[in-house]
Amino acid sequence: INAEYMGKGQKPVGVADLVRLYDLLVQNAADLLAIPGVEDDPALGPHHNARLLSFRATRLLWKAEAIGDAAAAVAMLTLAERLVSDAFLALRDGGETTDVEALGAAVRTAKCQARASACAADARAEAAVEAGAAALA
Repeated sequence: INAEYMGKGQKPVGVADLVRLYDLLVQNAADLLAIPGVEDDPALGPHHNARLLSFRATRLLWKAEAIGDAAAAVAMLTLAERLVSDAFLALRDGGETTDVEALGAAVRTAKCQARASACAADARAEAAVEAGAAALA
């Protein structure tokens, strides 16, 4: 996909670029909520709070994908799961939850994959230790 939209001399979009983009979105959403009266408005407050939480969760999702440590990725995705849950609760009284539900599904899938990677890494490390102990015996 990147090759279709890139011009000459442009680098492909990487995960780090997406994390930086979501950093900006999180900051802009937080700035919007800091405007007096926005958070207290029953029509605007929950919607923008849910958006901020969703941006934070998506940022963690991309950051977990970029990190090489599966255990750290699981920790990030657990936090992202909580943020998605909070976003869903913020919208429970009449907001559109389809995007939040899709984000929740993506976070849960990534968390399962990260847990599987962590388990596989632990099994490889344990097998290496056992092989080393057998070689010494």
